[in-house]
Amino acid sequence: MIRKTIKCDLLVVGAGPAGSVAAGVAASHGLDVLLIDKKKRLGEKPHCGEFIPQKLLAEFNLSPKIIQQQVDFMETIIFQEDLPRKSSFHPRLNGISNIGWGAWPGEKREEPFEKAKDQLESLLTPSPGYIIDRQVLDMSLAKDAASNGALVLCDARLLKQYDQSFVVRHQHQDMRIEPRIVIAADGPNSAIAGSMSSITPEFLVGVQYQVPLTQELKRTTVFFHKEITHGYGWIFPKGMSANLGLGMLAHKEGRPKQTLDFFLDFFIGCGAVKPGIFSRSIGLIPLSGIRNEIVRGNIMLVGDAAGLTHPVTGAGVPQAMISGREAALVAVEAIKRGKAELLESYEKLIRSLYSGPLNHAVAKRKLMTGMWKSESMKSILSETWIAFGGYRKRVRERTNDGK
Repeated sequence: MIRKTIKCDLLVVGAGPAGSVAAGVAASHGLDVLLIDKKKRLGEKPHCGEFIPQKLLAEFNLSPKIIQQQVDFMETIIFQEDLPRKSSFHPRLNGISNIGWGAWPGEKREEPFEKAKDQLESLLTPSPGYIIDRQVLDMSLAKDAASNGALVLCDARLLKQYDQSFVVRHQHQDMRIEPRIVIAADGPNSAIAGSMSSITPEFLVGVQYQVPLTQELKRTTVFFHKEITHGYGWIFPKGMSANLGLGMLAHKEGRPKQTLDFFLDFFIGCGAVKPGIFSRSIGLIPLSGIRNEIVRGNIMLVGDAAGLTHPVTGAGVPQAMISGREAALVAVEAIKRGKAELLESYEKLIRSLYSGPLNHAVAKRKLMTGMWKSESMKSILSETWIAFGGYRKRVRERTNDGK
């Protein structure tokens, strides 16, 4: 039973980085904004590697309190195919006791790493940025939105969508929301985006543990092995702990949690990680690129809901925040001028910003998938991973059939 009706200029669904930025910007320009999120606590258990590029901190004037650690480089590790499979793996069988991640560029690696070079290869590339606390970021952005005048409600779940209204359940009571404009920031499985298109996006399953380290690591690490089907793993340091995770295609022979447990044992055996787990998270990593439609009527899609996650790296926070800001600015202009058709300019802007790099990444993702069973891991990555020069070449220039 609907207890009350709320009318507002802007309804924002989802209080992640995209939604909270959108709500804060719109409210700061005088719009009557309602921001809702289904979580009981904003920022609760976000599935995120928690790396952001350096320039994002300045572009949005983010609080230094969100920073856990600064990093300057990314190391890409390629495990050889003869690494023992998880069904027979014991972490000390491969002779790696410490692979020397503490070294900086130009410094000599630890001797155990040299002994292991026939089992893995690594490449170091500049990647300046920060490992952040997403829970602190999300809560900070939501509080900023409230400070600017937005009404923020957690534990508020979208139940039904009509042409011009929405039914939201907030703390066991149903209410009708009648907004002039809607910004959907409700994640990769967006119900609002689903109502706009029958096309189901493709996903990898991401699983992540926060684990204790034996020593501080000075850069991010990503690692590849055929067991991590169509995806990769990561170690993102946060002082004396790190996010250890992977994103992969879940299938009968490859289950993400079991695969992550395998690599957790491996890195414990390497001497980089201590036994123990501080937290766990699981989520979806979108692969399909920008959705075929991100504006319809009075609705705009932002962030993961719009398909702005990078299909190869899984990065999404910068695109989320930028799209949230731009959608809010368009909403402000549309309401002030009384022209809903101005929302179309948001779609044009987002496609101009992201269609090129994301469509390229989709093509690389498809190439990676096609090569996975038949090619070596090194051959696959030389064509499809951002650390290698081959990533920058168009797919049709790197294949014989021109596809």
